[in-house]
Amino acid sequence: MVDLKEDLAALFKPGEEIVGYRDLPELRRQLDYHLAHPDEARAIGASARRRALAEHTLRHRIEEMLAAVEQRFGRLA
Repeated sequence: MVDLKEDLAALFKPGEEIVGYRDLPELRRQLDYHLAHPDEARAIGASARRRALAEHTLRHRIEEMLAAVEQRFGRLA
């Protein structure tokens, strides 16, 4: 359950890999729904975990930063 940020949909699929909300009433609705549907909540959580491990680890971010530095300044010795 996350508060929806502008770029979040580019990282995870809402409803499939994350459950988000924009305000407190929406948070309450999402919580009520997913507490009543625990299998669906677990499936979304498992999908989020798979996506995070496949694309969003610290190693991925460091590789992106190094690629950006290399593109900007060339390969460092």
